[in-house]
Amino acid sequence: MSRFRVTGFPTIFLLRDGNTYEYNGPRNVDSFRTFATSGYKKSSAKPFYLAPNSIVGRAIGQLYGVPRLCRSVYRLLHDKHGLSDAAIMLGFLAIPVAVGGVLICCLDAIFVQRAKEEFGPEHEHQE
Repeated sequence: MSRFRVTGFPTIFLLRDGNTYEYNGPRNVDSFRTFATSGYKKSSAKPFYLAPNSIVGRAIGQLYGVPRLCRSVYRLLHDKHGLSDAAIMLGFLAIPVAVGGVLICCLDAIFVQRAKEEFGPEHEHQE
């Protein structure tokens, strides 16, 4: 439900032709049918960045699933493999540090090479 940004129940969305429309009318079958067949044309579609069926909406939905994934990995490491909480925490903290280090090395290799090509070897660092 977080992908759809539901703030109250019942919230009803119509997904039609790649657009998302939120229904705010009365809660009866005739009103639902009218909105689904032609009434949605009178309302405006949600912008693409708020629509749950857009790339942004799907990415946000995946992002909301990260804590659940972390919890299941924690349970696997703690219960099945017997690792302590400190070891699991250090492992979780080591991942962003390692990814950041690799990213810095890649960016350094790209931009230092570009600087050498742009300014020439006479501007290399000298001690």
